[in-house]
Formats: sequence, C-alpha cells, structure tokens
Amino acid sequence: MQNGMERLAELQRQPGLLAKRYFLLGLAWLALSDFVATVMPAGAWLDVYFTSKGLLFIVLSALFIYVLQRRAVDRFLHSRSRLDRLERGYARLVDSLPLPCFVVHPQHGQILEANRAANDAYGMHAPAGRVRRLADLDASPRIPLPDAPGEQLARHRRADGSDADVRLLTTRLGREEGDVDLV
Repeated sequence: MQNGMERLAELQRQPGLLAKRYFLLGLAWLALSDFVATVMPAGAWLDVYFTSKGLLFIVLSALFIYVLQRRAVDRFLHSRSRLDRLERGYARLVDSLPLPCFVVHPQHGQILEANRAANDAYGMHAPAGRVRRLADLDASPRIPLPDAPGEQLARHRRADGSDADVRLLTTRLGREEGDVDLV
C-alpha cells in the first residue's frame, strides 16, 4: 500500500516537474543559442540562424514533452495493470474461501456478489427472487455483539431448509463504484 501511495504522490508531482524541466531546458537553450549567435558573423546567415533556432526549439520542446508524458502514462498504465492483477488475486482468494462471503450494498443490504461457498450453502444460483438481500437469509432477528463492532450473531436459513447459527463480520470496502460491505 505504501508503494501505491508513493506512486500516487509521484503522479501528482508530474505537472510541476514537467514545468520545471521545460523551464530549465528553455533557459539552457536560450543561453547556448544566444552564445552561438554572438560568435557568428553578422549577415544573412545570422537571420537564418535566429529563425532556425526558434523552429528547432519548438521541435525539441515537443519531443521533450512527448517523452516525459509518455513515461508518465506508461508508469500509470503499469501501476494500473498491477492493481488489476492484485484485485483479481483477491477476488480469487475470496471466491475460494470455505466460508460464505457476500459483497453487500451498505444501505439496502442487497447482495451484489457471493463467493462459491455462499452459493453452495444458500442456493444463490436458485431462481431469481429467492435470495436478493442479506436479510432474506435471516431465520430470526440478528443480535449485535456490543464488544465487537461490526459483528452480529444470526441464524440463517440454508438452501436445504436447515438453519445455521452464524457470526457475521462486516467490513466496509471502498470501490470505484461506491462503498460496499464485505460480510
């Protein structure tokens, strides 16, 4: 996580670094090109030189900006692909857990996703309308645990009709599309 925060800070510094590098390149170009102009003899070639140095500066500036921006975009895409791989790894991990896990909308309790164990235990693959919200699994009222915030004791009805005592642990996760609860 620390590496990700460092990379974010680096990306946020990119515009300032680009401006600073461009400024320094411009100063160096002016100093060097004006020095060359002072040693050149006066005449038509001097006018051509001044015109050419302006055009050359524009071309070099465009190339410089392109290379720096390309590097920044490549770094971003690389970090994004690493993040996507990490997210897929966590998804596989949660899916392979032997305990039922649900991704639930925090306000409505609607089940957005369920792992394999939840599908097997609660019949999440059953015809539509059977289980849509986490509360649909409750066979009796939940009991909050005062000494463990985010935890509750519940009795859930399984797909086979039997009831099971469960301990629900809720963790809030931030996602691009909004916060969800992992239960």
